Amino acid sequence: MLNLSEIHHIHFIGIGGIGMSGLARIAVEKGFRVTGSDPNDNPAVRRLIALGADIHTRQTAANIEQTIPDLVVITAAIHEDNPELQAARHMALPVVSRAEFLGHIMDLYPGPRIAVTGAHGKTTTTAMIATLLKEAGKDPTALVGGEISSLGGNALIGGGNVFLTEACEAYGSFLSLHPDITVLTNLDVDHLDYYITEENLFNSFLQFVSQTNPNGSLIWCADDPGASRLVERLEEKHHTAKRISYGMHPSSSSNHYHARGISWSEGTARFQLCRGDADPLCDVKLSVPGEHNVLNALASSAAAMEAGLTIPDIVKGLGKYGGTARRFEIIGEVKGVTIVDDYAHHPREITATLKAARRMWPNRRIIIVFQPHLYSRTRDFMQEFAESLADFDAIILTDIYPAREKPIPGVTMEEMMRRVSNLTKTKMLLFLEDKRHIAEELKPILHEGDVVMTVGAGDIDEVGVSLYRMLGEE
Repeated sequence: MLNLSEIHHIHFIGIGGIGMSGLARIAVEKGFRVTGSDPNDNPAVRRLIALGADIHTRQTAANIEQTIPDLVVITAAIHEDNPELQAARHMALPVVSRAEFLGHIMDLYPGPRIAVTGAHGKTTTTAMIATLLKEAGKDPTALVGGEISSLGGNALIGGGNVFLTEACEAYGSFLSLHPDITVLTNLDVDHLDYYITEENLFNSFLQFVSQTNPNGSLIWCADDPGASRLVERLEEKHHTAKRISYGMHPSSSSNHYHARGISWSEGTARFQLCRGDADPLCDVKLSVPGEHNVLNALASSAAAMEAGLTIPDIVKGLGKYGGTARRFEIIGEVKGVTIVDDYAHHPREITATLKAARRMWPNRRIIIVFQPHLYSRTRDFMQEFAESLADFDAIILTDIYPAREKPIPGVTMEEMMRRVSNLTKTKMLLFLEDKRHIAEELKPILHEGDVVMTVGAGDIDEVGVSLYRMLGEE
Protein backbone atom coordinates (compact mmCIF):
# COMPACT_ATOMS: atom_id res chain seq x y z
CA MET A 1 0.00 0.00 0.00
CA LEU A 2 1.46 3.32 -1.08
CA ASN A 3 1.89 5.83 1.74
CA LEU A 4 2.43 9.32 0.33
CA SER A 5 3.71 10.55 3.69
CA GLU A 6 6.83 8.45 3.10
CA ILE A 7 7.37 9.85 -0.42
CA HIS A 8 9.56 12.90 -1.03
CA HIS A 9 10.65 12.70 -4.68
CA ILE A 10 8.30 11.73 -7.54
CA HIS A 11 9.34 11.20 -11.16
CA PHE A 12 6.68 11.41 -13.89
CA ILE A 13 7.43 9.64 -17.19
CA GLY A 14 5.51 11.57 -19.85
CA ILE A 15 4.97 14.55 -17.56
CA GLY A 16 3.72 16.83 -20.35
CA GLY A 17 0.45 14.99 -20.97
CA ILE A 18 -2.79 16.68 -20.05
CA GLY A 19 -3.47 14.31 -17.15
CA MET A 20 0.10 13.89 -15.91
CA SER A 21 0.97 17.58 -15.94
CA GLY A 22 -2.00 18.44 -13.75
CA LEU A 23 -1.08 15.78 -11.22
CA ALA A 24 2.56 16.89 -11.28
CA ARG A 25 1.46 20.44 -10.57
CA ILE A 26 -0.49 19.28 -7.52
CA ALA A 27 2.54 17.30 -6.38
CA VAL A 28 4.74 20.41 -6.63
CA GLU A 29 2.20 22.45 -4.66
CA LYS A 30 2.03 19.69 -2.03
CA GLY A 31 5.76 20.03 -1.46
CA PHE A 32 7.05 16.96 -3.29
CA ARG A 33 10.24 17.18 -5.29
CA VAL A 34 9.07 16.65 -8.87
CA THR A 35 11.15 15.48 -11.82
CA GLY A 36 9.96 14.12 -15.11
CA SER A 37 10.55 13.60 -18.78
CA ASP A 38 8.71 14.45 -21.96
CA PRO A 39 9.96 14.98 -25.52
CA ASN A 40 7.29 17.61 -26.12
CA ASP A 41 7.54 21.24 -25.13
CA ASN A 42 4.12 22.66 -24.31
CA PRO A 43 2.55 25.24 -21.97
CA ALA A 44 2.00 22.61 -19.25
CA VAL A 45 5.70 21.66 -19.26
CA ARG A 46 6.76 25.30 -19.15
CA ARG A 47 4.43 25.97 -16.21
CA LEU A 48 5.93 23.06 -14.29
CA ILE A 49 9.48 24.21 -14.95
CA ALA A 50 8.54 27.68 -13.72
CA LEU A 51 7.24 26.08 -10.51
CA GLY A 52 10.56 24.30 -9.96
CA ALA A 53 10.11 20.90 -11.59
CA ASP A 54 13.19 19.41 -13.26
CA ILE A 55 12.09 18.07 -16.65
CA HIS A 56 14.21 16.21 -19.22
CA THR A 57 13.42 16.27 -22.93
CA ARG A 58 15.06 12.86 -23.46
CA GLN A 59 13.93 9.68 -21.74
CA THR A 60 17.04 7.84 -20.60
CA ALA A 61 17.89 5.45 -17.77
CA ALA A 62 20.20 8.12 -16.33
CA ASN A 63 17.18 10.26 -15.45
CA ILE A 64 16.26 7.59 -12.91
CA GLU A 65 19.69 6.28 -11.93
CA GLN A 66 21.17 9.68 -11.11
CA THR A 67 18.31 10.91 -8.93
CA ILE A 68 16.71 7.72 -7.53
CA PRO A 69 13.14 8.91 -6.97
CA ASP A 70 10.94 7.47 -4.23
CA LEU A 71 8.10 6.92 -6.68
CA VAL A 72 7.72 6.69 -10.46
CA VAL A 73 4.40 7.56 -12.11
CA ILE A 74 3.62 6.37 -15.65
CA THR A 75 0.78 6.72 -18.16
CA ALA A 76 -0.83 3.95 -20.16
CA ALA A 77 1.18 5.13 -23.17
CA ILE A 78 4.48 4.16 -21.50
CA HIS A 79 5.56 0.69 -22.55
CA GLU A 80 7.81 -1.74 -20.68
CA ASP A 81 10.71 -1.05 -23.08
CA ASN A 82 10.87 2.60 -21.98
CA PRO A 83 14.43 3.12 -20.66
CA GLU A 84 13.31 5.06 -17.59
CA LEU A 85 10.72 2.45 -16.66
CA GLN A 86 13.25 -0.33 -17.21
CA ALA A 87 15.70 1.45 -14.89
CA ALA A 88 13.00 1.88 -12.25
CA ARG A 89 12.08 -1.82 -12.48
CA HIS A 90 15.75 -2.82 -12.25
CA MET A 91 16.20 -0.67 -9.13
CA ALA A 92 12.98 -2.05 -7.60
CA LEU A 93 11.50 1.43 -7.26
CA PRO A 94 7.76 1.77 -6.65
CA VAL A 95 5.93 2.35 -9.95
CA VAL A 96 2.26 3.34 -10.16
CA SER A 97 -0.02 4.36 -12.98
CA ARG A 98 -1.27 7.91 -13.36
CA ALA A 99 -4.74 6.67 -12.39
CA GLU A 100 -3.49 5.02 -9.21
CA PHE A 101 -1.58 8.14 -8.21
CA LEU A 102 -4.66 10.27 -8.85
CA GLY A 103 -6.62 8.03 -6.48
CA HIS A 104 -4.01 8.51 -3.74
CA ILE A 105 -3.97 12.29 -4.25
CA MET A 106 -7.78 12.41 -4.16
CA ASP A 107 -7.81 10.57 -0.83
CA LEU A 108 -5.75 13.38 0.75
CA TYR A 109 -8.73 15.76 0.56
CA PRO A 110 -11.55 15.72 3.17
CA GLY A 111 -14.13 16.41 0.46
CA PRO A 112 -16.53 16.53 -1.02
CA ARG A 113 -14.53 14.68 -3.66
CA ILE A 114 -16.20 15.02 -7.05
CA ALA A 115 -15.55 12.94 -10.18
CA VAL A 116 -17.06 13.57 -13.61
CA THR A 117 -17.23 10.68 -16.05
CA GLY A 118 -18.94 9.83 -19.32
CA ALA A 119 -18.13 9.18 -22.96
CA HIS A 120 -18.72 12.82 -23.92
CA GLY A 121 -18.81 16.16 -22.15
CA LYS A 122 -16.76 15.33 -19.09
CA THR A 123 -14.02 17.93 -19.72
CA THR A 124 -16.49 20.78 -20.19
CA THR A 125 -18.62 19.68 -17.25
CA THR A 126 -15.56 19.40 -15.00
CA ALA A 127 -14.43 22.86 -16.08
CA MET A 128 -17.89 24.30 -15.40
CA ILE A 129 -17.99 22.78 -11.91
CA ALA A 130 -14.48 24.06 -11.20
CA THR A 131 -15.55 27.56 -12.22
CA LEU A 132 -18.64 27.37 -10.00
CA LEU A 133 -16.60 26.21 -7.00
CA LYS A 134 -13.92 28.82 -7.57
CA GLU A 135 -16.36 31.71 -7.96
CA ALA A 136 -18.21 30.57 -4.82
CA GLY A 137 -15.02 30.83 -2.79
CA LYS A 138 -14.66 27.11 -2.10
CA ASP A 139 -10.94 27.28 -3.05
CA PRO A 140 -11.05 23.84 -4.75
CA THR A 141 -8.34 21.72 -6.25
CA ALA A 142 -9.39 20.54 -9.70
CA LEU A 143 -7.94 18.47 -12.53
CA VAL A 144 -9.42 19.07 -15.98
CA GLY A 145 -8.64 17.29 -19.26
CA GLY A 146 -8.19 20.55 -21.14
CA GLU A 147 -6.70 24.02 -20.91
CA ILE A 148 -9.03 26.48 -19.14
CA SER A 149 -7.83 30.08 -19.36
CA SER A 150 -9.97 31.21 -16.41
CA LEU A 151 -8.36 28.50 -14.25
CA GLY A 152 -4.80 29.14 -15.42
CA GLY A 153 -4.33 25.85 -17.25
CA ASN A 154 -5.48 22.27 -16.76
CA ALA A 155 -5.29 22.29 -12.97
CA LEU A 156 -6.61 24.55 -10.27
CA ILE A 157 -4.67 24.33 -7.02
CA GLY A 158 -6.63 25.41 -3.96
CA GLY A 159 -6.36 25.22 -0.22
CA GLY A 160 -9.90 24.09 0.48
CA ASN A 161 -11.36 20.67 1.20
CA VAL A 162 -12.99 20.12 -2.22
CA PHE A 163 -11.28 17.96 -4.84
CA LEU A 164 -12.66 17.71 -8.36
CA THR A 165 -11.39 15.58 -11.21
CA GLU A 166 -12.31 14.35 -14.63
CA ALA A 167 -12.61 10.57 -14.46
CA CYS A 168 -11.64 8.96 -17.75
CA GLU A 169 -12.84 5.47 -18.63
CA ALA A 170 -9.89 4.69 -20.94
CA TYR A 171 -7.95 1.65 -19.72
CA GLY A 172 -10.28 1.45 -16.71
CA SER A 173 -8.35 4.30 -15.09
CA PHE A 174 -11.37 5.69 -13.21
CA LEU A 175 -11.55 2.50 -11.14
CA SER A 176 -8.86 3.95 -8.86
CA LEU A 177 -11.27 6.66 -7.66
CA HIS A 178 -13.83 6.63 -4.85
CA PRO A 179 -15.75 9.92 -5.09
CA ASP A 180 -18.38 11.39 -2.79
CA ILE A 181 -20.21 12.93 -5.75
CA THR A 182 -20.19 11.22 -9.16
CA VAL A 183 -21.45 12.89 -12.32
CA LEU A 184 -22.28 10.57 -15.25
CA THR A 185 -22.83 12.61 -18.41
CA ASN A 186 -23.60 9.67 -20.70
CA LEU A 187 -22.48 6.19 -21.68
CA ASP A 188 -21.46 5.49 -25.25
CA VAL A 189 -19.33 2.90 -27.02
CA ASP A 190 -15.64 3.83 -27.24
CA HIS A 191 -12.19 2.49 -26.32
CA LEU A 192 -12.97 -0.97 -27.69
CA ASP A 193 -9.23 -1.39 -28.28
CA TYR A 194 -9.10 -1.96 -24.51
CA TYR A 195 -12.58 -3.18 -23.55
CA ILE A 196 -13.14 -5.43 -26.63
CA THR A 197 -16.90 -5.63 -26.01
CA GLU A 198 -19.63 -3.11 -25.17
CA GLU A 199 -20.60 -5.18 -22.15
CA ASN A 200 -17.09 -4.95 -20.70
CA LEU A 201 -17.23 -1.18 -21.11
CA PHE A 202 -20.66 -1.03 -19.46
CA ASN A 203 -19.53 -3.17 -16.53
CA SER A 204 -16.51 -0.95 -15.99
CA PHE A 205 -18.76 2.12 -15.77
CA LEU A 206 -21.06 0.20 -13.43
CA GLN A 207 -18.13 -0.71 -11.19
CA PHE A 208 -16.93 2.91 -11.08
CA VAL A 209 -20.35 4.33 -10.25
CA SER A 210 -20.70 1.65 -7.55
CA GLN A 211 -17.60 3.11 -5.91
CA THR A 212 -19.44 6.35 -5.12
CA ASN A 213 -19.64 6.95 -1.37
CA PRO A 214 -22.87 5.22 -0.19
CA ASN A 215 -23.67 8.43 1.69
CA GLY A 216 -22.85 10.55 -1.33
CA SER A 217 -24.61 11.44 -4.58
CA LEU A 218 -24.85 10.09 -8.12
CA ILE A 219 -25.84 12.67 -10.75
CA TRP A 220 -26.80 11.25 -14.13
CA CYS A 221 -28.32 12.31 -17.45
CA ALA A 222 -31.85 10.95 -17.78
CA ASP A 223 -31.84 11.76 -21.51
CA ASP A 224 -29.08 9.24 -22.18
CA PRO A 225 -30.16 5.61 -22.69
CA GLY A 226 -26.81 4.21 -21.59
CA ALA A 227 -26.75 6.19 -18.34
CA SER A 228 -30.38 5.26 -17.64
CA ARG A 229 -29.65 1.56 -18.13
CA LEU A 230 -26.65 1.81 -15.83
CA VAL A 231 -28.66 3.45 -13.04
CA GLU A 232 -31.29 0.71 -13.35
CA ARG A 233 -28.56 -1.90 -12.85
CA LEU A 234 -27.21 0.07 -9.90
CA GLU A 235 -30.64 -0.07 -8.28
CA GLU A 236 -30.41 -3.86 -8.45
CA LYS A 237 -27.14 -3.68 -6.50
CA HIS A 238 -28.94 -1.69 -3.75
CA HIS A 239 -26.32 1.00 -3.75
CA THR A 240 -27.51 3.73 -1.38
CA ALA A 241 -26.00 6.89 -2.88
CA LYS A 242 -28.58 9.63 -3.48
CA ARG A 243 -29.90 9.65 -7.07
CA ILE A 244 -30.12 13.00 -8.87
CA SER A 245 -31.07 13.17 -12.55
CA TYR A 246 -30.98 15.93 -15.12
CA GLY A 247 -32.12 16.41 -18.69
CA MET A 248 -33.78 18.63 -21.25
CA HIS A 249 -37.24 17.34 -20.31
CA PRO A 250 -39.15 17.96 -17.06
CA SER A 251 -39.91 15.35 -14.43
CA SER A 252 -42.04 15.37 -11.30
CA SER A 253 -39.10 14.09 -9.25
CA SER A 254 -37.78 16.70 -6.84
CA ASN A 255 -34.31 15.34 -7.61
CA HIS A 256 -34.47 16.13 -11.32
CA TYR A 257 -32.94 19.26 -12.85
CA HIS A 258 -34.08 20.51 -16.24
CA ALA A 259 -34.03 23.60 -18.46
CA ARG A 260 -37.16 25.53 -19.35
CA GLY A 261 -37.67 28.23 -21.97
CA ILE A 262 -34.32 27.90 -23.76
CA SER A 263 -33.56 30.77 -26.13
CA TRP A 264 -30.52 31.24 -28.34
CA SER A 265 -28.72 34.36 -29.50
CA GLU A 266 -25.32 34.50 -31.23
CA GLY A 267 -24.04 31.38 -29.55
CA THR A 268 -25.36 32.11 -26.06
CA ALA A 269 -28.14 30.24 -24.33
CA ARG A 270 -30.63 31.59 -21.82
CA PHE A 271 -32.88 29.29 -19.82
CA GLN A 272 -34.62 28.80 -16.51
CA LEU A 273 -33.01 26.26 -14.19
CA CYS A 274 -35.75 24.09 -12.73
CA ARG A 275 -35.95 21.24 -10.25
CA GLY A 276 -38.97 18.95 -10.30
CA ASP A 277 -42.39 20.62 -10.52
CA ALA A 278 -41.36 23.62 -8.41
CA ASP A 279 -41.04 27.16 -9.69
CA PRO A 280 -37.80 27.94 -11.56
CA LEU A 281 -34.77 28.27 -9.32
CA CYS A 282 -33.11 30.99 -11.40
CA ASP A 283 -32.42 32.39 -14.85
CA VAL A 284 -29.14 31.30 -16.43
CA LYS A 285 -27.09 32.84 -19.21
CA LEU A 286 -24.55 30.51 -20.77
CA SER A 287 -21.92 31.87 -23.15
CA VAL A 288 -21.07 28.56 -24.87
CA PRO A 289 -23.20 27.16 -27.71
CA GLY A 290 -25.15 23.96 -28.13
CA GLU A 291 -27.80 21.92 -26.36
CA HIS A 292 -25.06 19.62 -25.14
CA ASN A 293 -23.66 22.53 -23.14
CA VAL A 294 -27.07 23.20 -21.61
CA LEU A 295 -26.95 19.59 -20.41
CA ASN A 296 -23.43 20.13 -19.10
CA ALA A 297 -24.66 23.21 -17.22
CA LEU A 298 -27.51 21.21 -15.67
CA ALA A 299 -25.09 18.54 -14.49
CA SER A 300 -22.75 21.19 -13.10
CA SER A 301 -25.59 22.93 -11.27
CA ALA A 302 -26.68 19.68 -9.63
CA ALA A 303 -23.12 18.87 -8.55
CA ALA A 304 -22.64 22.39 -7.21
CA MET A 305 -25.82 22.15 -5.13
CA GLU A 306 -24.65 18.82 -3.69
CA ALA A 307 -21.33 20.46 -2.81
CA GLY A 308 -23.09 23.15 -0.81
CA LEU A 309 -23.32 26.04 -3.27
CA THR A 310 -26.30 28.36 -3.42
CA ILE A 311 -28.51 29.40 -6.34
CA PRO A 312 -26.77 32.83 -6.57
CA ASP A 313 -23.43 30.97 -6.69
CA ILE A 314 -24.69 28.95 -9.68
CA VAL A 315 -25.94 31.99 -11.57
CA LYS A 316 -22.63 33.78 -11.02
CA GLY A 317 -20.42 30.78 -11.83
CA LEU A 318 -22.19 29.72 -15.03
CA GLY A 319 -22.11 33.33 -16.17
CA LYS A 320 -18.35 33.39 -15.64
CA TYR A 321 -17.63 30.17 -17.54
CA GLY A 322 -16.01 31.13 -20.83
CA GLY A 323 -15.25 27.79 -22.41
CA THR A 324 -12.46 25.25 -22.67
CA ALA A 325 -9.58 25.14 -25.12
CA ARG A 326 -10.36 22.98 -28.15
CA ARG A 327 -14.06 22.71 -27.20
CA PHE A 328 -15.83 24.79 -29.84
CA GLU A 329 -13.03 27.30 -29.45
CA ILE A 330 -13.29 30.22 -31.84
CA ILE A 331 -9.74 30.84 -33.05
CA GLY A 332 -10.79 34.07 -34.72
CA GLU A 333 -12.42 35.73 -37.70
CA VAL A 334 -10.38 37.09 -40.59
CA LYS A 335 -11.51 38.26 -44.05
CA GLY A 336 -15.05 37.30 -43.04
CA VAL A 337 -14.04 33.67 -42.41
CA THR A 338 -14.63 32.27 -38.91
CA ILE A 339 -12.23 29.56 -37.75
CA VAL A 340 -13.29 27.18 -34.97
CA ASP A 341 -11.41 24.31 -33.33
CA ASP A 342 -13.11 21.38 -31.61
CA TYR A 343 -11.81 18.24 -29.91
CA ALA A 344 -14.69 16.03 -31.11
CA HIS A 345 -13.33 12.58 -31.94
CA HIS A 346 -16.44 10.40 -31.77
CA PRO A 347 -19.32 10.47 -34.30
CA ARG A 348 -21.81 11.55 -31.65
CA GLU A 349 -19.58 14.45 -30.67
CA ILE A 350 -19.16 15.55 -34.30
CA THR A 351 -22.94 15.57 -34.72
CA ALA A 352 -23.37 17.69 -31.58
CA THR A 353 -20.66 20.11 -32.78
CA LEU A 354 -22.35 20.59 -36.16
CA LYS A 355 -25.74 21.07 -34.49
CA ALA A 356 -24.26 23.83 -32.31
CA ALA A 357 -22.63 25.45 -35.33
CA ARG A 358 -25.88 25.39 -37.34
CA ARG A 359 -27.70 27.05 -34.48
CA MET A 360 -25.01 29.70 -34.17
CA TRP A 361 -24.55 30.34 -37.92
CA PRO A 362 -27.75 29.09 -39.63
CA ASN A 363 -27.09 30.70 -43.01
CA ARG A 364 -23.37 30.14 -43.42
CA ARG A 365 -21.36 27.45 -45.20
CA ILE A 366 -19.76 25.17 -42.61
CA ILE A 367 -16.59 23.36 -43.65
CA ILE A 368 -15.08 20.55 -41.60
CA VAL A 369 -11.40 19.62 -41.59
CA PHE A 370 -11.41 16.25 -39.85
CA GLN A 371 -8.52 14.19 -38.53
CA PRO A 372 -9.57 10.78 -37.14
CA HIS A 373 -7.95 9.82 -33.84
CA LEU A 374 -6.67 6.24 -33.47
CA TYR A 375 -6.85 3.41 -36.00
CA SER A 376 -8.96 1.32 -33.65
CA ARG A 377 -11.60 4.04 -33.18
CA THR A 378 -11.65 4.69 -36.94
CA ARG A 379 -12.19 0.96 -37.53
CA ASP A 380 -14.96 0.70 -34.94
CA PHE A 381 -16.91 3.74 -36.16
CA MET A 382 -16.05 3.99 -39.87
CA GLN A 383 -19.67 4.14 -41.04
CA GLU A 384 -20.82 6.34 -38.14
CA PHE A 385 -18.03 8.81 -38.89
CA ALA A 386 -19.09 8.95 -42.54
CA GLU A 387 -22.69 9.65 -41.55
CA SER A 388 -21.75 12.42 -39.10
CA LEU A 389 -19.43 14.08 -41.63
CA ALA A 390 -21.91 13.94 -44.52
CA ASP A 391 -24.06 16.76 -43.16
CA PHE A 392 -21.31 19.38 -43.42
CA ASP A 393 -21.35 21.68 -46.46
CA ALA A 394 -17.76 20.82 -47.40
CA ILE A 395 -15.48 18.10 -46.08
CA ILE A 396 -11.70 17.91 -45.96
CA LEU A 397 -10.14 14.76 -44.51
CA THR A 398 -6.57 14.17 -43.49
CA ASP A 399 -4.71 11.09 -42.35
CA ILE A 400 -5.41 9.24 -39.11
CA TYR A 401 -3.62 10.51 -36.00
CA PRO A 402 -2.15 7.29 -34.59
CA ALA A 403 -1.24 8.43 -31.06
CA ARG A 404 -0.11 5.21 -29.35
CA GLU A 405 -1.27 2.82 -32.09
CA LYS A 406 0.20 1.15 -35.14
CA PRO A 407 -1.72 0.95 -38.44
CA ILE A 408 -4.45 -1.68 -38.73
CA PRO A 409 -4.76 -3.41 -42.12
CA GLY A 410 -7.77 -2.21 -44.05
CA VAL A 411 -8.36 0.86 -41.87
CA THR A 412 -7.65 3.61 -44.35
CA MET A 413 -8.83 7.08 -45.24
CA GLU A 414 -9.57 5.82 -48.73
CA GLU A 415 -12.29 3.65 -47.24
CA MET A 416 -13.67 6.57 -45.23
CA MET A 417 -13.61 8.75 -48.36
CA ARG A 418 -15.58 6.08 -50.22
CA ARG A 419 -18.24 5.92 -47.53
CA VAL A 420 -18.56 9.69 -47.19
CA SER A 421 -18.75 10.03 -50.97
CA ASN A 422 -21.67 7.61 -51.09
CA LEU A 423 -23.56 9.88 -48.69
CA THR A 424 -22.67 13.31 -50.07
CA LYS A 425 -22.03 13.19 -53.81
CA THR A 426 -22.87 16.85 -54.47
CA LYS A 427 -20.56 18.41 -51.88
CA MET A 428 -16.87 19.27 -51.88
CA LEU A 429 -14.92 16.31 -50.54
CA LEU A 430 -11.12 16.32 -50.43
CA PHE A 431 -8.46 14.11 -48.88
CA LEU A 432 -5.14 15.80 -48.08
CA GLU A 433 -2.83 13.26 -46.50
CA ASP A 434 -0.35 15.85 -45.19
CA LYS A 435 -2.18 18.31 -42.98
CA ARG A 436 0.56 20.89 -43.54
CA HIS A 437 -0.91 21.56 -46.99
CA ILE A 438 -4.51 22.00 -45.89
CA ALA A 439 -4.40 25.74 -45.14
CA GLU A 440 -2.89 26.64 -48.52
CA GLU A 441 -5.39 24.39 -50.35
CA LEU A 442 -8.32 25.87 -48.43
CA LYS A 443 -7.39 29.52 -48.83
CA PRO A 444 -8.40 30.05 -52.49
CA ILE A 445 -11.79 28.35 -52.13
CA LEU A 446 -12.97 30.23 -49.04
CA HIS A 447 -15.60 32.98 -49.22
CA GLU A 448 -16.70 35.65 -46.82
CA GLY A 449 -19.13 34.13 -44.35
CA ASP A 450 -17.59 30.64 -44.36
CA VAL A 451 -17.02 28.79 -41.08
CA VAL A 452 -14.03 26.44 -41.03
CA MET A 453 -14.01 23.87 -38.23
CA THR A 454 -10.89 21.84 -37.46
CA VAL A 455 -12.10 18.73 -35.66
CA GLY A 456 -10.27 15.87 -33.93
CA ALA A 457 -8.30 14.90 -30.83
CA GLY A 458 -4.88 14.91 -32.50
CA ASP A 459 -2.91 17.92 -33.72
CA ILE A 460 -5.43 19.16 -36.30
CA ASP A 461 -5.76 22.43 -34.35
CA GLU A 462 -2.47 23.48 -35.96
CA VAL A 463 -4.32 23.78 -39.30
CA GLY A 464 -6.75 26.34 -37.91
CA VAL A 465 -3.94 28.44 -36.48
CA SER A 466 -2.03 28.27 -39.80
CA LEU A 467 -5.12 29.22 -41.79
CA TYR A 468 -5.85 32.17 -39.51
CA ARG A 469 -2.31 33.48 -39.93
CA MET A 470 -2.29 32.88 -43.68
CA LEU A 471 -5.54 34.76 -44.27
CA GLY A 472 -4.36 37.59 -42.05
CA GLU A 473 -1.17 38.05 -44.07
CA GLU A 474 -3.00 39.04 -47.25
